[in-house]
Amino acid sequence: MGLPVTIYRWDDAGAPQINNAKSVSSVIDIFRKCLVSGYGEKLPLGWSVVFENTGTFKIAFRNNTTDGSGSYVQIWNTQGTDTAASNLIYQTAQSMSALDALIRPGYQTSIFNSGVGPTNNQWILIGTSTGFYFAIMNSSITNYTKCVYSFFIGDLDSFVSNDQGRFIGSTANADNGPGYNGRNLFASTISCNPKLYQTDGSSASTNALNNIALSSITYSATYTSNDAHETAGVVLNFAPLSLSITGSVRDSLNIPVNHSLLQPQQRGVLPGLLISSFVGYKTITFPITRNFFGQDYMLMPGDSSGANRWINIVEW
Repeated sequence: MGLPVTIYRWDDAGAPQINNAKSVSSVIDIFRKCLVSGYGEKLPLGWSVVFENTGTFKIAFRNNTTDGSGSYVQIWNTQGTDTAASNLIYQTAQSMSALDALIRPGYQTSIFNSGVGPTNNQWILIGTSTGFYFAIMNSSITNYTKCVYSFFIGDLDSFVSNDQGRFIGSTANADNGPGYNGRNLFASTISCNPKLYQTDGSSASTNALNNIALSSITYSATYTSNDAHETAGVVLNFAPLSLSITGSVRDSLNIPVNHSLLQPQQRGVLPGLLISSFVGYKTITFPITRNFFGQDYMLMPGDSSGANRWINIVEW
């Protein structure tokens, strides 16, 4: 059995809101309430706040030490202020001793910056005690082209037992830095390449790439990207979003990754996420849920090309 999944949304009773005049504190408040304290009738996911400086809008969360790796993510504003649409970034770490003291850190990646406008105030967070997906959406768009920024933070479903490097942050590019607009993990084509530390918990690391080949399949059936797969008459195929290492990479023992146990070429998959072979749904009202393999999945909002990223909303 997997871990239970909870969906948090901007339109829940008592849900925190993104206030564009105070966008930094608003988004930090969303994470705090979804991960740690809860709101309304929604219980939190079971993470904890381990470090915080409220004066500079800097906070670090840790995932559940019983269910997960007990790893960390720091979220902060590079200006140290609460001004509208300023740079808010995240960085994962396998461990931390204090704010800014990240041990085996991931890449710094923007959650948002100047690209956040007054209509980018809808949000959704779907997660467990070990990981979560987060998306900021445009409230002026009701269909599936509404996603602005999205990412995953948490434990990878690793193919290696007791993987000590499985905690990652994953969006559509690596090492974007604090001045870079965030990207959309749920875009119809993505290239997410998080930093992967070795399975033994050492400081050796490399980049990983994801499989996106499934979403590039072209069908002979006549349809447009506005259609749902049912109206297009297309049978869906699915693949998880897996992370792999390409090229002539070797681990810290100088073993090629295709033979390595420390840095295996095929490392794992993002939990609960499936990519469908059909990209569409552009003009359909958000959200869509469907039952696949006996469990419910939500189609996540995509981009101008359509959507094909489904998240299991029952268990991971």
